[in-house]
Amino acid sequence: MALSASTIELQLQTRLRIGSAGNAITDANLFSIMNYVQRTINYSLKRELSSATLTGASATVLTECTTTIGTDFNAIISVHESTRSLMRVANWNQLKQYDSSWIGSTAARSEAWSPVGRNMIAVYPASTGTYTVTYIQETTTINSSGDTLNLPDEDGTLLIDLCELVWLAHLRLYPETVAKVEQLNADLTAHRGKLI
Repeated sequence: MALSASTIELQLQTRLRIGSAGNAITDANLFSIMNYVQRTINYSLKRELSSATLTGASATVLTECTTTIGTDFNAIISVHESTRSLMRVANWNQLKQYDSSWIGSTAARSEAWSPVGRNMIAVYPASTGTYTVTYIQETTTINSSGDTLNLPDEDGTLLIDLCELVWLAHLRLYPETVAKVEQLNADLTAHRGKLI
């Protein structure tokens, strides 16, 4: 069963003691916070995964992701060639330290990959192989109470707690924010225990 925006909205309104008239919070603000928190949880817990096929070009190491993978990607987490996993290099500058002419390197098969900025990937050395790229998919945008969130039910409490924390910080209610952070720490520890 998927989480609905209306359920989260009602629980947040109850927790934040928001009535239907004369509020400091609007639906647009609430949905904006929900979208932000949903993307953060999805990125951290890798909930919405997808894959795409990337065909290497023997002339270039760099590939622009939005045209080859699609615009719904958030971050790439792995690259495989057939059954072989390519090594992830944490920073593309490490490729430069390994091989000063990395940008023009070619070989029969690639060995490593690295994200370059937000929209590019370097597959080193360049080859004509076909790769399967696994990535964290961008969550759908919540615009109304009738929309459904991409997160599973078990993330509902975490989503509500984080939304509440963001809103308390936004209102500059610092003592309440500190208390919420302490509660959230306990919730995250319990949540991690369920995931392991």
